[in-house]
Amino acid sequence: MTEIVPLHSTGADRLASQLRRQIVTGELTVGERLPPEPELRERFGASRATLRAALVVLESEGLIKVHRGARGGIEVTQPDIGTAARYFGLILQSRSASVADYQAARVALEPPLARMVAERAANGDGEDVVAALEAAIEAEKADGVPGARAALNFHARVAALSGSTSLALAMDLLTGATSHLYEAQLAAEPRRNGRAHRAHEELLDKVRAGDPDGAEEVWRTHVEEIETRLLKGGKARTAPLFE
Repeated sequence: MTEIVPLHSTGADRLASQLRRQIVTGELTVGERLPPEPELRERFGASRATLRAALVVLESEGLIKVHRGARGGIEVTQPDIGTAARYFGLILQSRSASVADYQAARVALEPPLARMVAERAANGDGEDVVAALEAAIEAEKADGVPGARAALNFHARVAALSGSTSLALAMDLLTGATSHLYEAQLAAEPRRNGRAHRAHEELLDKVRAGDPDGAEEVWRTHVEEIETRLLKGGKARTAPLFE
């Protein structure tokens, strides 16, 4: 069990902050169990109410899971991107973000990510990167000409393969918060799914060739086509992301 350094203060916020720091820096690892509550209270000099208030904060952040019952305990967990995306979506909604604003962010982010994937392929990681994209293409084929979920998963895979954790997470937040837009659009126009699949295969070809310029251009064209479909007729340009 990793040593937990007690706090001099018994405030719930400070207690939560100390435990949070140890979790996100890896001192406390995912799946690890914290000591029982009585031992934690003794280590931190905290009251039962203070400790439980700190645990509520950490559980709401997705950093721990409090298991109840005879086999209960406090387990260190990893924050769920889905939960973060839902919260991010609420922030977008509260600020009246439009479909046009959201899509402009994707046009700005996605093509450079595709370039980064091709650069990785050209600089020694080609076999692993190509294999990962090929697996994503095969998953699409297994699902038929890609539905919305398979198409979104391919875009997420491109972001993940870029090598940038920060940009990949930004894409996960954008996609998770507004995936319903794509699902509704592709359901309404299923013939577009084939075009999306061909664009994915074209990107794979550029990555195989180690062609960053070509990969960026293919992905820019594809994302801009998505933007055109989502915003066609002008009505959606200023429409909110949620209704």
